[in-house]
Amino acid sequence: ALAAPPRISLTDRSGNYVVDIQKAAAGLEDPLAEPEGAFSTISAALAVAPAGSTVLVRAGTYTERVFVTRPGIQLLAEPGAVVAWRSDKPYEAALTVDLSEAASGGSVTISGLTVRHSSPPIAQNYAVYVPPPSRAASATKVELRDLDVSSSSGDGA
Repeated sequence: ALAAPPRISLTDRSGNYVVDIQKAAAGLEDPLAEPEGAFSTISAALAVAPAGSTVLVRAGTYTERVFVTRPGIQLLAEPGAVVAWRSDKPYEAALTVDLSEAASGGSVTISGLTVRHSSPPIAQNYAVYVPPPSRAASATKVELRDLDVSSSSGDGA
């Protein structure tokens, strides 16, 4: 009889979605998950993490725009985890928490992340952007803890 292929888990043993820069350096395709549950980008982990999930971001520089669009997500970063977004277009925040389409309330926590932003200098051009939640999700709580935010050309947050 043939042995069953090893099961690939989208999470680590604790149930967390792990983002590891080493996977990005290896040139893996997203949303590829390794057996230990590591994603190469924050966006790939957020794309599959359901409400109530924790996404752990390992140290490294992630050159991407990050969008959190579901309540119930915790995005927890290790020291040295950096989201760096540089654009020649205005109004492209490096980190956006947009719950305007959420059907119900909940909470989002983002902690420990360093956010670096650069785009054309223009009014209301933010590194971190959190628009108001929908009326249905008005009980939503967005908590930003221990973030190091800077923008070379816009506003921090």
